Amino acid sequence: MAANGQVFQDAQSQEETQVYDSDPMDVEKVNEEEVPLTQADGANDEPEEETQNHDSVVQVPASEAEEVCASPAKENEPEASKQLVQPDPSRGFRPLPAGAASVEGIGWKDLREMGQGADQYCSTCRAHVDPAPEKRVFKKGHHQWQCRTCHNVTTLLYKRMDMKNLQGWKDLSEAQVQRFYQEAGKCLALGQRSCFGKIQGCLIDSVTQSEVHRQETNVKGEFLPLSVWASKGYNTEAIEAKAEKRKSDMFGWVYRVNVLSINYSHIEEECRQRVLQATRKVGQSKPAGKAKGKGKNIADGAAAAGNGEQSGATPQALEDVMMIDSDWDSISSSGEQPARRGGGSKAKPSKSKAAKPKVKVTAEEKKEARTANNPHLGNARKALRLLEPVIKDCKSILKCTSCPEDLKEELQAAQQIVKDATKFKSAAQELAKNIKSKTESTRSMDQLLSKMDDTALANLKKAAEERLSATDVE
Repeated sequence: MAANGQVFQDAQSQEETQVYDSDPMDVEKVNEEEVPLTQADGANDEPEEETQNHDSVVQVPASEAEEVCASPAKENEPEASKQLVQPDPSRGFRPLPAGAASVEGIGWKDLREMGQGADQYCSTCRAHVDPAPEKRVFKKGHHQWQCRTCHNVTTLLYKRMDMKNLQGWKDLSEAQVQRFYQEAGKCLALGQRSCFGKIQGCLIDSVTQSEVHRQETNVKGEFLPLSVWASKGYNTEAIEAKAEKRKSDMFGWVYRVNVLSINYSHIEEECRQRVLQATRKVGQSKPAGKAKGKGKNIADGAAAAGNGEQSGATPQALEDVMMIDSDWDSISSSGEQPARRGGGSKAKPSKSKAAKPKVKVTAEEKKEARTANNPHLGNARKALRLLEPVIKDCKSILKCTSCPEDLKEELQAAQQIVKDATKFKSAAQELAKNIKSKTESTRSMDQLLSKMDDTALANLKKAAEERLSATDVE
């Protein structure tokens, strides 16, 4: 037989013959009729001489082929017998791809990898996983494969967002998850710094589509006559042919049509808010109870603000001064409102302001008054700002079931003070806009803040009336 190949024919199949070559392992299907050796051309010649002199295809029965493979007597063909490979199904070898008649050009290494089992696909995007270690990730706990791109997207989401508590993420179907990872992989491949924002937008779109689909499945219609559907502009012929109908004693046949009415923008806004809330805030500020570098609590800060103590020029103090300056700049010296733009009529002054003489205040007088009132107004703003966490603490403690009765009474009294302080805050804001007198008027407001008794509101109202009736600004 020829050294380049061996030919065997199965006894059960008389049409197809498989040829196994040593290198490159060609497998060819030869459709020929079985011809006995005694009737074939050249039957008088010996088969061994024919195979030694020619590289032709010789058909041998399967029983004789097994004896030839098992017999060690033929010393002229040791290499050919070792190169015969029979596909073993127990080893997991797969059939050739569709349309491939041979394995020409495929080496042993590729054949072994093809025989290891089915192809591995990513569990999220369903793409074929590259066998290179840097291109795929294997989850041992779940026995799943994942491509490197989807692994990076998942790591980025769980690092920057609270995905476990994100409502709607677990309700996505497999097709929606696959579509999201495909779009997110494209955004990640751009390599820009804004890739997380684009991935976040893809997540919002996926959750929004899930919400709309969930709303569609819960939609229910009502049974109405055809005349009603016709008045609303619906196709009565399609409704009569396809819609569900029932017999009514009053209206006859009534038809039910599932009408979907969803405010998509509202759903998208809700999903956007949920995604943004799930995003972790990087570099969160410290709690408002303690200042940077100091261990003072809220009570110490309030006491320091009430006594008028001032430390160095902190950013908060600078902010207070800027707010006070803006308040002073917003006060008009003449008391007149500016005319409307765009050709509108001029604002007419009220009778009380028209009766008063116009007083022109110079910039120097404004600067002196602002400098004198800044410490008092700054203390007032700090005290009012420090009352806000007190309100939250009182409300949270009152809701606690293990709170004793004596503490509840004290908290209720404190809550009443906070309510009065809230009213006082609104009145103080109106007062700050209408300040047109000397520094003594602001000192009285500072005294009201320190007292905080029952007569505080009455004194504040009296002081506000005095400021409104003032005629000069210093």
